[in-house]
Amino acid sequence: MSALRQFLEAFFGPLDQLLGSLPLMTGRVAVALLLLVPLVWVLRLDREFILLGSPDRARWRDLRLWAVLVTLPYLAIYLFL
Repeated sequence: MSALRQFLEAFFGPLDQLLGSLPLMTGRVAVALLLLVPLVWVLRLDREFILLGSPDRARWRDLRLWAVLVTLPYLAIYLFL
């Protein structure tokens, strides 16, 4: 065995065993959280900041709405399929 392989197995071995012992749903929930955290951040932005520079204040120009619409299918895939 090469020295690099021995080092990497010694270093990452315990982490590999820990992650291997977790149920598969744990990874799916982790990905869902990685999608939800930025979504919540975007939803908390002020409407005036979101619409800055837009020619009008039409509801469809609100990027927070588009962020939700884009994120929902990914959440459905990771949590329910």
